Amino acid sequence: MLEPTQTASLPGIESLMDRHYSEMVRLAISILGEPEEAEDAAQEAFIAAAVSAHAFRGNASPKTWLYSITVNACMDHLRRRKSRQALGNVLQAIQAVFSRSQETEEAVIQADEDSRLWAEVNRLDEKHRIPVLLYYMYELPVQEISQILGVGPGTVHSRLFYARKQLLHALQDQAALSRNLPEVLP
Repeated sequence: MLEPTQTASLPGIESLMDRHYSEMVRLAISILGEPEEAEDAAQEAFIAAAVSAHAFRGNASPKTWLYSITVNACMDHLRRRKSRQALGNVLQAIQAVFSRSQETEEAVIQADEDSRLWAEVNRLDEKHRIPVLLYYMYELPVQEISQILGVGPGTVHSRLFYARKQLLHALQDQAALSRNLPEVLP
């Protein structure tokens, strides 16, 4: 463990940018939904990292430290913009990139289910949506998410549990509605 006056060795900011810049931009895009705004947030995060590099204590990996700074920069952008529509845009863009052009019925059904799921994820408030993104999209462990968000692992687990519960409830309501539509319509 480091003494309070010691700092961990942190690679140069140029080296960190070379290794992690595209990841941080991708993370920012998934939070903000606007590629230009995400570039700005990622650049602001690296500027903040350069300014505070002297304070890096090594309690987390440099990558986790950068994720945390980038999430904070994105949250600043979200507060200024106050728009929740961004996640829907980014999820559609990500889905378009990763979806394969299959003409089978299963692919169409899966795309519809994915679209409904991401629409429901978009409806979550930010304190639940961000952990869902970090855990399911970026496959980060709970410990790293807790470091990135500055909350305890129990809080991350609680937010993920609550988000899953909300998503399950919303998707079940949609399924029940779609099953009942033929009875309601002439």
